[in-house]
Amino acid sequence: QLIKIEVLRSLDRLGSAERVLQRLIELYPETRAFRYQLARLYLADSRGKDAEKIYRDIAAANPGDMKARMDLIRFVNAIDGTEAAIAEVEQNIQAEPENMQLLFILARLRHLAGQSEAAQSTLRSIVATAQSAEDINRAKGQLAAYLKTAREQCGGHHPQLPEVAFGWYRRLKEEGTMLETGP
Repeated sequence: QLIKIEVLRSLDRLGSAERVLQRLIELYPETRAFRYQLARLYLADSRGKDAEKIYRDIAAANPGDMKARMDLIRFVNAIDGTEAAIAEVEQNIQAEPENMQLLFILARLRHLAGQSEAAQSTLRSIVATAQSAEDINRAKGQLAAYLKTAREQCGGHHPQLPEVAFGWYRRLKEEGTMLETGP
């Protein structure tokens, strides 16, 4: 059936390919791959809203599934841009304010959008509220990297870098919680 769909797509018979995919979804409703294939078909046919609906339906039907949420966030980012993806993540965070994965995604998107202070603020809030040492160390590491980048961008004169990045590095090493990498 998938070969048939690809042949129909290549022949520019998107309506026929859509019907085949819809039939496969009816027969195998638990198989997300057919739904994602249909979304790609909609995008090829300039039907972005229909494609988005599929991603949203999958995420809504699987609220505890981070992969479904991430697929939706990636889709929104690719189609509507980083600001829309940030808004999507913020909506998810309102529903689950203690979800560290979502907070890390928010920090990354803010950083990519050039919202350096907002990204740093998000990472600081993770450091302050995270329950696991792994999340705290990850947030501190990302914060140090962001501050290092900011320092390099402003000619090496970023006042927070020594205090935050190197201070945390020394403290982690002294506490023995520094994750060792390499020999």
